[in-house]
Amino acid sequence: MGSGMKWAAVVGAATFARPAAALANGAALTPPLGFSNWNMWHNNINASLFLDVATFMKDNGFLDAGYNYITLGGIGYANNSGPGGNITRNAAGMLQVDPVRFPGGNAGMKSMISTIQAMGFKWGSYTEAGTAGCNGVPGSSEGYESEDAELFFDEWQSEYLMIDSCGVKPRPPPFGPPPNTPGGQARWEMTRWVNLSLEYQRRTNRTVLIHDCHNGCISSFAGPTLAIRACDPADPYQQFQFDPSGDPTSVVDGGFGLCVGCGSQTSAGPLTGSCANDALALNNGSGFGIGLQGCIVSCSHDPDGDSNGRTQCVGNGLPAGLGKDGQTFAFNTTTSMLTRVATGECFLPLVGKDASQVVLAPAAVCAKSGVAGWKPVPVGNGAGYLLQMKTDPESCVSSHGNAVPMNMDPWCAQNNNMWRSNTDVLQVWTRIMIEVESMANQGPISHPGAWSFPDCSELGTPGMGTLTWEESKSVLALFAVTSSPILLGNDPRPHMMQQRLVELYLNKDMLAINQQYAQGNAGGRVLTRPGEHEVWAKPLTEGAAVVLFNRGGTVIGVSPPGAPPLPAFCHSATPHPPCVGCFLDDGQHITAPCDDNATASSPPQTVHASFSELPPSWLGLKGGGGTAIGCDVFDVFATPQVGKSLGHAVGNVSALIPPHGAKFLRLTNCAYGPWG
Repeated sequence: MGSGMKWAAVVGAATFARPAAALANGAALTPPLGFSNWNMWHNNINASLFLDVATFMKDNGFLDAGYNYITLGGIGYANNSGPGGNITRNAAGMLQVDPVRFPGGNAGMKSMISTIQAMGFKWGSYTEAGTAGCNGVPGSSEGYESEDAELFFDEWQSEYLMIDSCGVKPRPPPFGPPPNTPGGQARWEMTRWVNLSLEYQRRTNRTVLIHDCHNGCISSFAGPTLAIRACDPADPYQQFQFDPSGDPTSVVDGGFGLCVGCGSQTSAGPLTGSCANDALALNNGSGFGIGLQGCIVSCSHDPDGDSNGRTQCVGNGLPAGLGKDGQTFAFNTTTSMLTRVATGECFLPLVGKDASQVVLAPAAVCAKSGVAGWKPVPVGNGAGYLLQMKTDPESCVSSHGNAVPMNMDPWCAQNNNMWRSNTDVLQVWTRIMIEVESMANQGPISHPGAWSFPDCSELGTPGMGTLTWEESKSVLALFAVTSSPILLGNDPRPHMMQQRLVELYLNKDMLAINQQYAQGNAGGRVLTRPGEHEVWAKPLTEGAAVVLFNRGGTVIGVSPPGAPPLPAFCHSATPHPPCVGCFLDDGQHITAPCDDNATASSPPQTVHASFSELPPSWLGLKGGGGTAIGCDVFDVFATPQVGKSLGHAVGNVSALIPPHGAKFLRLTNCAYGPWG
């Protein structure tokens, strides 16, 4: 490889350049399909893994069905990229590949990629636009854009590039944007990579799909706000996990399972795991927030005093200075306030107006003695604490308030082929519904060449989720009806995916719906009814796709007939621990983790959609001499592999749907008629 000098002029000249009205590079004309390693393996990757995945996907029909991207996630391919390391580069600045995980180092990586490309797949690379990876290891792309562009594009011939921004730090001109530039340093760095890809395309006529991972495409998060509710120790939305006896560390909302940066905390105690890691993303100077408003907190101190917080995120501390985005909160045990770290503002009841809501009060008010605060009250089952109002013992903080409207910055669709509409997914129902929620209003925004992406699909991942089979079908139906890219984030290798899940991903009618784009709308939610009944839809080139969705209810599953016995906690009516041992392989009936047949759950509900409630142009209505609308109805997921016709329906479609379940339908040949 060379020294990257052929790219130097592009990097220098592109500092403040940006593409025109749209990134018209010809990539991603339909929602991308493929695989990414991050969700399942993070940085624990090697050559055998990618070759096994590619072989399985080719042999089992994924490639023929359109899943043609095999993509890197994370920096685990780089030499010395583990915790405490420093990514290795040679004297010319060229990144060096880990020779243990990828035998032969750079040459071995190139050979592996060539083998995968020879199968018919497109290779996708990953970079961190800042000076360090998301795990804090220094040596990433900032300052080495020329060298990395040569590696990714010229050497590996990547046709996809995911660009992250965990390690981006604000820098003054000429190394960063002018003050108050929208998007800050992250978008400035992102634009450099966009221009590098366009230069590569100009020079070689090869297209690179640009995937913006975390660069502020959602300017306000569509999550819950805090509210006041009558105290209920059984309500998970009123349960918060933190240590009320010492310095403020973590506060995690038990209902949504969310903490700083929308990470997950599955048990009471110090902030750990993805909660700690996601916190770093809030301190990257990008000028946007990805957390819930008010439901999450954390900040104490950097234990070793070096202000990096990189290896001290587990246990008793997060880096000082978190909260620049204004959405990081701590429970201040001195003042008994839920306080915004960045400003000192605190949550207080909205006195004299609507007692069911809370507002952010100025820091000066919060600091006054005698201001009504909150009293931590332990929950009987040990799940956390209620935050009870000191002056009104019957009122507690709840994270089940009104939704915050979501706004997508137009920059994202103008400068990317796909972008993350939310933060990292977890296969927990309350969490994945937040990911899905981010797609509810993206229909007018997503379009060929620019797709909103809620994150990879982890369906059926052992030990990483608690989705039932019905929930899994719902998630994939909602991905399809919103034109979401589908990147497998589970384990597509032999004996690791159930056959029915393979068939669900390969369902040709589901994929046809996902890949179509018509009438300037990529699909989204069109109706919400009492009881958490929802109707999602998208126009097709002929007719429309409709998902009748029962978001409500509770799911407590039991094993289907013929399956081996499951651990006792799989039958428990209380939230069960991670289902290690509940995931059964593809030779058995059940999917991860415990619950399959929801016989012990709340009853199914009838969800309906009247044809007159859908946009007439979506149905392609034809005249038939009457006023009633009739359509041919097709059940897409009648079986995992193939759907079936349900005949002709007049006026509406309805289905009895279990909790968290969905009925995925395609409507065609819609017309007005008397229909007798």
